[in-house]
Amino acid sequence: MLRVDGFVCGWMTMEKRYLLDNESGSIRIPVYSILIRHPAGSIVFDTGLHPDLIADPVNPLRPIEMYQQVHMAAGEDLASRLQSVDVDPTSIRQVINSHLHFDHCGANTQLPNARVVLQRREWDAAQDERGRELAYAVRHWEDAQPRLLIDGEHDIFGDGSVRCIPTYGHSHGHQSLLVKTSQGEMLFAADACYLCQSLEKLQGPDPLAHADGEAAHRTLQWIHRQWERGVRIFPGHEPAMWDNAEGGHRVLA
Repeated sequence: MLRVDGFVCGWMTMEKRYLLDNESGSIRIPVYSILIRHPAGSIVFDTGLHPDLIADPVNPLRPIEMYQQVHMAAGEDLASRLQSVDVDPTSIRQVINSHLHFDHCGANTQLPNARVVLQRREWDAAQDERGRELAYAVRHWEDAQPRLLIDGEHDIFGDGSVRCIPTYGHSHGHQSLLVKTSQGEMLFAADACYLCQSLEKLQGPDPLAHADGEAAHRTLQWIHRQWERGVRIFPGHEPAMWDNAEGGHRVLA
């Protein structure tokens, strides 16, 4: 039996076109982290924003601070969220990052005993100097943490209950997490599917928001097919799914 908890670890405001092509105006979006408690141990999928952004929402993001505004209050960092449900951050042995953009790996260092699981091609992309100037300019992960670099699908516990699924496109090594629970399957899509509207209308963002637009569209089509067969999809930044989360927390399964 699995227990799945979701946490809002800060919010961001950005131009809507970065999430949905040809849309105007701005949108305020949540940054989430997922805790999965399995009989073999607890893991975290994505870690949200770096806690330094609580005190200074600008400088830790340079030089990409102009693309979004961060809103993060005390107690919204991942370690505080875990402690709110009586989970010791030092007890987490694995953290799975969908990719290494700052809003998905910012609190990796708050899990000091965790091994980081990510796609090998994501790690390679993050080391590229040109990539760092664009998407990986802010390195909010800890090089000293041990890493498990994987190639394609990966079964975390060896029982099929929690699987990393490559969903390339948004970044060159993006992955999502497919979780089987007693209530059915859940897919934590991260930035392979930003919003419910992305899923329902197969509407992607401004092409510049993806490393590979064609791959991102194929991935979104695949996620749409999973939705049609009954998988619960959790888009990466859908406000409606978290607006009423009490204390930034929801029990998902």
